[in-house]
Amino acid sequence: MKTKKTHPILRIIRKELYRFLTDKKILVSILLPGVLIFVLYSLMGDALLSGFGEEMPKELTVSVVGETAVLDALAEAYSSAGEGPTLTVLSETASDATLREKLGDGETDLVAYLPSGFSAVTGPSAGEIPEVRLYYDSARAASAEAYAIVLSLLEAYESGLANCFDVNRTADVYDLADAEEISATVYAMMMPMLLTMLLFAGCMSATPESIAGEKERGTVATLLITPMKRSHLAIGKIIGSSVTALLSGLSSFIGVMLSLPKLMGEEIAEGASYGMTDYLLILAVMLSTVLLFVSLISVLSALASSVKEASTMLLPVMILVMGVGVSGMFTGSLPTTPAVYLVPIYGSVAALSSVFSYSVEPLSILFTVLSNLVSTVALTALLAKMFSSERVMFRR
Repeated sequence: MKTKKTHPILRIIRKELYRFLTDKKILVSILLPGVLIFVLYSLMGDALLSGFGEEMPKELTVSVVGETAVLDALAEAYSSAGEGPTLTVLSETASDATLREKLGDGETDLVAYLPSGFSAVTGPSAGEIPEVRLYYDSARAASAEAYAIVLSLLEAYESGLANCFDVNRTADVYDLADAEEISATVYAMMMPMLLTMLLFAGCMSATPESIAGEKERGTVATLLITPMKRSHLAIGKIIGSSVTALLSGLSSFIGVMLSLPKLMGEEIAEGASYGMTDYLLILAVMLSTVLLFVSLISVLSALASSVKEASTMLLPVMILVMGVGVSGMFTGSLPTTPAVYLVPIYGSVAALSSVFSYSVEPLSILFTVLSNLVSTVALTALLAKMFSSERVMFRR
């Protein structure tokens, strides 16, 4: 009874996956990025929300030299509103050096010098304009916060002295963007850039070892003397490396999505309402982009004689990919013509931006996937020809 032979492409894919998935170091390198991204982004979000580790006090102290009546009234109104820390205004008669020392030691959060007759100022004067001086310590979050609050209170008081009209005075909602639109804007700016760079990083970690590593170890000769088509070898190498790179990309994607609520705020995360269709479209773009990246890296790796040389050759490509990824942050300036989605790499960034901003069109995703696949086929054919060239494969 004859046993059914496995297709050469499947044998190469199985060989590649076995090599990657049975190596604990490679498995860790695939899964670790997502875990690290989740931990680092979560810690960054916690640090930003807590003022980089410095807890904001519930009460801020303002030391005033001069008349305190105006600032007393402003501080009382602000504190009673309950929108932030309470302001305590203290009248001071100490010297400048003493007050600066208290500010530096954290005994007070702000030192304000108000000119004489400040409470009597009612509007623009033809004489000398009185000067208010505010001293603070920007290295302390509490002092910086006190400065921002008092400055805003005094500016509002100043505008009220000669009030000609009010803007948005009534208690109404003037920002017509809902939570979903705000979330979409944030995600559309961040995610295409992060996904593009993370996918390329995953491809870089897996692909050079598959081809340049084989050349460096001398085992590529064994593969080339086997009775299989060079196109089958190229396809198997690309698909095997793509599966590993996609696993790494998915791990990073999950880590980013889980950490964004802490990094950007719970309101941003709660406003996002992506459905299964959106995630399937993202996956389609990611898969086709990984195939493009792997085929491109495979061609460059075939030109190298070692993994180190391949990594050096890939640095300019990585910089280019990072530059294209950053363009996704400027979603408002991205062209919307269908031809944009036919441009390799750039089309992937534009397609991801359209999905995350809820403005996706099926044609744009189709163009992106087709463009990536056509580019992958062309690069695979080129890789097959390179496998047939002894000068390329056995160059030292």
